Parts: sequence; C-alpha cells; structure tokens
Amino acid sequence: MPNNIILKDGLGVSQTVRTTEVGGIHTPHQNTTLQVGGADVTSTNALPVNQVDGSYTAPVTLSTTGTFFSVDCLGFLSAVVSCTQAGSGNVVTIEASNDNSIWLPVAGYDISNTGTTPSATTITSTGIRVFTSLARYFRARLTGLGTGSVTLDCLLRRDMPGRLGVNANINSITPNTDVGGLTTFNPYVSAATNNLTAVSTTPTTLSAIIASNTSASWRYLKIFNAATVTMGTTTPNLNIGLPPGQTITIPLPVYARLGTALRFAITAGAGLTDNSAIAANEVVLNFLR
Repeated sequence: MPNNIILKDGLGVSQTVRTTEVGGIHTPHQNTTLQVGGADVTSTNALPVNQVDGSYTAPVTLSTTGTFFSVDCLGFLSAVVSCTQAGSGNVVTIEASNDNSIWLPVAGYDISNTGTTPSATTITSTGIRVFTSLARYFRARLTGLGTGSVTLDCLLRRDMPGRLGVNANINSITPNTDVGGLTTFNPYVSAATNNLTAVSTTPTTLSAIIASNTSASWRYLKIFNAATVTMGTTTPNLNIGLPPGQTITIPLPVYARLGTALRFAITAGAGLTDNSAIAANEVVLNFLR
C-alpha cells in the first residue's frame, strides 16, 4: 500500500498528504498542511463542509409590540414559524430583508391548508406556518395588539417549502338553456314576405345555422342583434347568401353572443337594407342556440 493519501477538495484540486502506513493505518507526517483550491486552509479559506439542516430560534413570548426574532437566512430556503399561543386580536407580521434595514412583508401558509385558503403575511391564530426565505434576513414582529400574549418560535430549513395539498370540491352544474348551456333548436319555414322574425327578444347565443334554399335563385338571410328592426333601414349584423337548391350549415365554433336580441329576415336581394319578399316555403331555417 502506498505511503501517501491523495485528497481532492470541493473544487477538484488534488493534494498529496505524506503518510506512514503500518498495517493499513496511515499516520500523516507532522506539519502537514491542508489546502482548498490550491491555498492553505485559513479562517477565510475554510474546508468545505455541509451546513447542518435546521437552525432553531427558541420560543419568545410578547404581550406588547416588538420583535420575536430576526435571523440570518444565508444558506437556508424556508422558515417554519410555530405560534403556540395567539391571545385574541393580536397580529404578527412576517417580513424579509436583504440589507437588514428595509423590510417587506412575506406571505406563508398554514401546514394544514389544503389549498382553499390564500397565503398570508400575518399570523393571528395558533398553528404552524411555512415561509420561503430567499432573502438574507427574516423576522417576525408583534404589530397589532389585542388581549393576551403571543408565543412564536422559528426553524430555518435548507429545503424549499413543500406544495400545498389540493381539496377538490365537486359541485353540480345546471346548464343554462339560453346562454352557453343546453342547445335550443328553432326551426322556421319562410312565408311570402321578407320574413322578419324575432327568435329571441333577450340576450342569447348562436352556435350554428342550417339553411335550405329550395328555390332556383339566391336568397339572403339577414341576422340582427337589435331590439327593433325596420326593414329597408336597419343594417343587419350578418348578411348570408343562400345558394339555390342547396342546404348549407353555418357553424359558429365559439358561439356568437348577441347582447340584445336575435332577429332575422329572408329577402330576395343581397343589399344590406333590401326589403324584397320571397315566396312561401322557399327557405327552411334551423337555428341552434
């Protein structure tokens, strides 16, 4: 067995430690100096060691405004604050700072939270709260006075806070038959007029139109989102040509939401304000809402 031991520090730099080996036991030579990164170990160039997980601040009880604790979080990622007595109406504010001078609120959550309660920057009741401690300093202060005393302690952890549990509330849903719920069907057969008709006099939706034109000429479906329509004057919101001798489907995948009403007319002319009548039974319409 060789008489020397090769050590490698956290930076990958190797160092040979001269030893005397007897029976498998290495005894370093006197005056052996350890190095880190090629430099001797000193108070400012210490050996790299893992930080112990958990830095505990013992319980502090306050009944007047003041600071329970103010701790250095360097090397830690979370803080667990336990409130074992809260009194009544007292308010504890949790804060963080990078310079130990300017402090800002930090929100945390109760470990019993199932995801239904928002995180909070204050503590007003007993329980264990978890906070992220990415800033350098972390503190808790009694800022609002009620009655009784408040007791807090704090444990810094190297791990990030765990995820909240999720409480899934399953509620029954009753579809709305007029807006975004169950589909409503409205069939119409043309009369020997301009066919001005109110499908709905209140706000509604429109998901599709199925139109059959049995005549040998083009016919024109005019859709109005209006409380009142004067044919020959009111301009339609949609003006759809219906080809002769064909059935067409006009889908509206995201629904057309009509905020006033749904009215239609069927005319022989393509003009927006055309008012010419068609023959009876020429056009069959089906509105899907």
